[in-house]
Amino acid sequence: MNIYKKATLDNLPCLIEIEKIEKPNDNFFVFIMLLGSIVAVIGLFTVFTGPEAIYYDRISGPTFEQYIQLYPGPIASIGILLFNIGNYYIKKNKEEYLLKLDIHLRSAIDISDDEIPEGYELGLGNTDSELVYKCFLKWKVEPSDQSERTAEEAK
Repeated sequence: MNIYKKATLDNLPCLIEIEKIEKPNDNFFVFIMLLGSIVAVIGLFTVFTGPEAIYYDRISGPTFEQYIQLYPGPIASIGILLFNIGNYYIKKNKEEYLLKLDIHLRSAIDISDDEIPEGYELGLGNTDSELVYKCFLKWKVEPSDQSERTAEEAK
C-alpha cells in the first residue's frame, strides 16, 4: 500500500500519514499522584493504627511524627486531593492530545459520508508507526432481526 497525505475514495485501502503531534509530558503530574498516594496511605494508616492519646512537650511542640498522629484525617485528605489533582491534569492532557489527533486524522480523510457505498463504513486502523494509519472500507455490521425482537420483548 502507498502512503498518502489525504485519503480519498479512489485510493482506498491506503495508508495515510499525519503530522507529528507532541505527546504531553505528564511526569510532574505522575509525581504529584505518587506523592498524594504516599501521603494518603500514611494518613489512613495512622487513622486506623494511631495511638489513643499523644503526649508532647509544650515548649518544644510536637515532633513530625506527632503531627501526623495529631492530624491523620486532614493528612489523608490532602493526599487524596493531590492524587486527584494529578489525575485530573493527566486526563486533561490526554484528552487534548486525542482531540488534536482526531483533528489531524479528519483533515487527512477527504471522504464525505455520502460518498461511502451502501452497506460499508470507513475503517481506520493503527500501524507500527504512530504517524501512519490504515484507511479502508469495511462491511457495516447491522444488528440482526432476532436481537431486535428480543430487545422489544424485554420491554
